[in-house]
Amino acid sequence: MPEIALPTKPLDDVNDENGEIALCTLSAFNLGAIESLDELEELAVLAVRALDALLDYRDYPILAAKRGAMGRRTLGIGVINFAYYGEAR
Repeated sequence: MPEIALPTKPLDDVNDENGEIALCTLSAFNLGAIESLDELEELAVLAVRALDALLDYRDYPILAAKRGAMGRRTLGIGVINFAYYGEAR
């Protein structure tokens, strides 16, 4: 599985106003729960919009985490249940 590298800025302490912690908000499509791969386009739009809205809604434990999440709005959407989908088809 590929990894990603997100920029960070070291913290001097937990309240450091110049620090940044990299966060990536994640989700996945469950192929076992869909009828056809044609559904993925609509689901992808919905997933991106939901995850993006979640960034604004959630609480962040420290300012550096909020700065990273809100400034970059990094999202990741994967796929699970390949084996089930392959067997069911």
